Amino acid sequence: MSAILLLLPATLFLRHYRENDKHRDYSAYYHGLNLLNSLEERAIIFTKGDNNTFPLWYLQFVEGRRPDVVHFGYPLALSQPYVEENYPDVVFGEVAEAVQIAKDPQTNQIVSNNIGNRPIYFTGLELGDEDYLVPNGIVFKVEKEEVKIIEKKALEHHQRLWESYSLPGEGMLVESYSDIRGILASYFDRRGMQEEAVEEHKKALQLNPDSPHPHFRFGVYLYRKGRREEALNEYKKATEIDPNYARAYYNLGYHFYQEGKIDKALENYRKAVRADPNYAEAHYNLGLCLSEKGRLEEAISHYRRAIKLRPDYVEAYNNLGNAYIKKGWFKKAARQLEKALKLRPRFLEAHINLGVAYHGQGLGEKAIAEFERALELDPGNKVAEKNLEMVRGNI
Repeated sequence: MSAILLLLPATLFLRHYRENDKHRDYSAYYHGLNLLNSLEERAIIFTKGDNNTFPLWYLQFVEGRRPDVVHFGYPLALSQPYVEENYPDVVFGEVAEAVQIAKDPQTNQIVSNNIGNRPIYFTGLELGDEDYLVPNGIVFKVEKEEVKIIEKKALEHHQRLWESYSLPGEGMLVESYSDIRGILASYFDRRGMQEEAVEEHKKALQLNPDSPHPHFRFGVYLYRKGRREEALNEYKKATEIDPNYARAYYNLGYHFYQEGKIDKALENYRKAVRADPNYAEAHYNLGLCLSEKGRLEEAISHYRRAIKLRPDYVEAYNNLGNAYIKKGWFKKAARQLEKALKLRPRFLEAHINLGVAYHGQGLGEKAIAEFERALELDPGNKVAEKNLEMVRGNI
């Protein structure tokens, strides 16, 4: 028996060894080199996360590469003793009026002290205000003034850096860099630089064509720009690569629902919840479709599931209450609508529905109060006015 127990972990080890064997995976090493190669002389770089921080520490402190570069690994290495021990020539101290570029006060102090003397970089938008950040390959360069226009020279340098990077043909680094291209696409989109945004999306797809993520991201971008058919094609490609890609099915369902194609919407929302049973929004939208088809009990089931997954889901409480009204279950409806209004007191539709639920129970005064509250929120609302007139006529 003991021999069998000893064999069990050995069997698991052998079975999973190949997929977990990373001794030839130099992704972290290449990424560290690419980070260093993105920086000007005497640069300061702020990193966040193990994947950015540890490769630089290894390359600098073990291999002695780029001693001119000052590296702050957020939030572990922002202290004055760390700076004094490793980078004695860096200015560190409080500034009366520090720049407000970074999202961390200590980082702002360091940036304020050095931005005029050293080039400064962040590894991600989460570290600072993107209005002061310019893409520079896989990092962002910090500018002292808000960046209104990104110069052509900076964009060309950005692309040249990407062309210079060491990149294995597959693996974690390829996926990561494809994701970075997606982040850059969103950055350019927010700046209104659509040509650059599309180019970044296409580069992301070139880097990792067999992943559903860049297809999905590009689909979201295209859909928002009104290029619906192209967007749908990207969503479908994502689901072909990964038949359990719930978000792509959800977006397809949303499109067909907006187009009034309820059966197609139902089909895709069902696929979304099969792929991810804990997808609250997909359960909610599936409930909407089922309600429109008159399948109220199924709709109720999905609204309840959405609420269980997201107890603060105001719209789900409202629509569950509305479904109960259609079934004639006014007391149950009122309970759900009261919950919705507790979460969002100014929810116009919930006030109207609660008025209907109270009226259905014969609670005329309470119904009137809800319709009057609806009219306070939206004077002249025809539904509230009609219901208020009806209830007053019945008292």
